[in-house]
Amino acid sequence: MIFPPSLRVNVGAKAFFEIEGGAFSGVYPTRIEDINETEGLISIAYPVYKGALVPLRGDKYYIWVTTQRGIYKYPIEIVGVKEENISLLVLRIVGRGEHIQRRRFVRVEVNLPFTYRLKGKITSPKKGFAKDLSAGGLRGVFEEPLLIGQKVLIRLDLEDGCGPMVLEGRIVRIDVGDDEIEHGVEFLNLGEKIIRRIVRFAFKREMELREKGLI
Repeated sequence: MIFPPSLRVNVGAKAFFEIEGGAFSGVYPTRIEDINETEGLISIAYPVYKGALVPLRGDKYYIWVTTQRGIYKYPIEIVGVKEENISLLVLRIVGRGEHIQRRRFVRVEVNLPFTYRLKGKITSPKKGFAKDLSAGGLRGVFEEPLLIGQKVLIRLDLEDGCGPMVLEGRIVRIDVGDDEIEHGVEFLNLGEKIIRRIVRFAFKREMELREKGLI
């Protein structure tokens, strides 16, 4: 089996294609279009960035697959390209899968306003803004000082056309500066759909910063 049966990876599953090294280094959303167990090959939708096929000029390549047990990352080699109804990239897995912890997701600098309230409290929403963001959490400034361990419900709009989302988080770090107090928030109980959305946003933001020479 290409993938362990317990992961239940099927055709149509959401995935990410990672390029490590080179000008197009990053993680690109894609989809599994075919799994050929006989030949040990996987076909995915060819990754696209800004309407064009992503050039394959990296040092290493990986596929991330989203499953009921989380996201798993596999090293791959590129076998070829097929043209059917859509352009397909044909891959072969060349190593063991690795469970991706949320703290390892790409974190990008942002300036996004949000509203929040303490979980379990019936109060009017208060304001804050995020200074960086990943699928694992955010660093932000809140309207009031919070305590480590407190849980918050954050309503955040990524301005990606998909509307606001509500994220449950826990305060895990407090940094007191001269002018403001920053709080580190770890996200809790995120669904895979929300994780994929934040990963896509972070990748797009990272590419924009790279094109501007800011990273």
